Amino acid sequence: MEITRKLYGKGLITFLLIVFRSIFLLASIALVIMGIYGILSLFVEVTESKSIFPVLFSITKEGILNNPGDLGSAEFNLFSGMGLIVVDEIPTGFKLLFDIILFMSYACSLFYLKLVIKILEAANQGGFLIIENAKRLRWIALLGIAIYLLGFIATLASSFYFNGKLELMNLEFTNFNRFSLVSSNSVFNYLFLLVIAEAFRIGALLKKENELTI
Repeated sequence: MEITRKLYGKGLITFLLIVFRSIFLLASIALVIMGIYGILSLFVEVTESKSIFPVLFSITKEGILNNPGDLGSAEFNLFSGMGLIVVDEIPTGFKLLFDIILFMSYACSLFYLKLVIKILEAANQGGFLIIENAKRLRWIALLGIAIYLLGFIATLASSFYFNGKLELMNLEFTNFNRFSLVSSNSVFNYLFLLVIAEAFRIGALLKKENELTI
């Protein structure tokens, strides 16, 4: 029986290649600019240097939820929240540490995009089920976990630093709350992707052995 090797969805793959290559190019330029700016800021005083940092908080005062119609109203509390603050002046040591964590996260994201592009290029050429793609899937999973952990560390570092330094009526700034774990489920998705990558690798090996046997 003749096996059909026609590649379906080639137009979609081509479209995704264009999109991801464009994103990769823009992200590469942004990462280079970020690196140059970070190095220059250590030696040259930047006149208007504003930095953005995440902070964790909860609302201490109860709010009122107004229901439509004649259902009345109910009290509520916001126990977990995350916001962003813009700071004009920040100690160089902390800013450098925070920028390094962000730079590492962006670098991992860039490598992540590169691997996605490699998989799409291989699929576009008809070589989807190959060992190289299994390795790329494994690295994508590991990089996804690393990106989450770096973002989590950056949020905690910022929250710990600003805790006790910020005051706002009815807000209590905290070092840690449940909101900081809101995207932790992504870790399990990437762990599952590791399993898929291993199954992909085994399938590619079986395919290669079958081709050698024929």
